[in-house]
Amino acid sequence: MKFAAVLIPAFLAAFAHAQSPSNLSSLTATADSAKIAGWYQLSANHNVLVVWGPTGGYRLLDFDGARFHRLASGTNGGYLVKGSGVWDNAAVTFTRDHSGRALELDMTIPDSAAIRMPRAREYPFDVEEVRFDDRKTELGGLLLIPRVKKLIGKSGGKMHDVALPLPGAVIIHGSGDSDRDNVWAFTFAQAIARAGFVTLFPDKRGCGASQGDWHT
Repeated sequence: MKFAAVLIPAFLAAFAHAQSPSNLSSLTATADSAKIAGWYQLSANHNVLVVWGPTGGYRLLDFDGARFHRLASGTNGGYLVKGSGVWDNAAVTFTRDHSGRALELDMTIPDSAAIRMPRAREYPFDVEEVRFDDRKTELGGLLLIPRVKKLIGKSGGKMHDVALPLPGAVIIHGSGDSDRDNVWAFTFAQAIARAGFVTLFPDKRGCGASQGDWHT
């Protein structure tokens, strides 16, 4: 039986003024090579997240619907949904802009109607895949950055992103092998990020994208 994951909230100096990983000197962000990572709108007030997997590829996560899937490479540059539930074996393609960035997720489910999910305009936090180290061991994981907005303008008619000091939190895994594919731990991480914490969700040492050995 795994021990419960330990959540350590702290006002971390490295996170204090973070609105993007470029402000975090110890973290290096990984490029979104397929240009598909981010939030997509399934329905009103219901978004799903495409995010980096721990050993390559992408994941399709629906926290509100408790659906967690892997996007496997498909035909013609598309993907196949691998997991459980009605989305299993669905074909996924992306409508893209002139730069190749995905604008819409299109899902074709066997024996069911197709689903179109445009890029979400409103969502709780941004996600970056990051690397960091202690000068000996490189670790990988995800950084969840709340979207903090402040109303500005004389008439209050325009919203503008403002860099505000935010508290930080780090998710520490329980016993055994564990990485960002640990849905139970990821559910804690995203809940903390929704509450306004810049949240670091690493792969455990020796797991996923992290070097080292969790035994030591």
